[in-house]
Amino acid sequence: MAAAPAHQGTPVRELSASAVAALSNLKAHTASDAGRNDLDQAVEDAMGRLQLWAGNIGALQPENSPKSLDFRLRDAPHINGNVKSALERLAAIANIGIG
Repeated sequence: MAAAPAHQGTPVRELSASAVAALSNLKAHTASDAGRNDLDQAVEDAMGRLQLWAGNIGALQPENSPKSLDFRLRDAPHINGNVKSALERLAAIANIGIG
């Protein structure tokens, strides 16, 4: 029997907040004194897209709110797992970038 994914009981809201925080930390890490560089701009763009997506889809709403992604995916475990995996990968990649 396969092991359960690490994110199984973690709400989408928490994983979304972690991904936003990881990108924010990466942005602070990549900011250069000489001005904007391409990596800094790419991180800022990714963070903006994530925040826009999270706001539009309710990923940062309390999990018991009918507006939340957690609430709406409660009967779709496969999609819920895919979303959680993507958010975990995003946060992990951002954390690797910080080094």
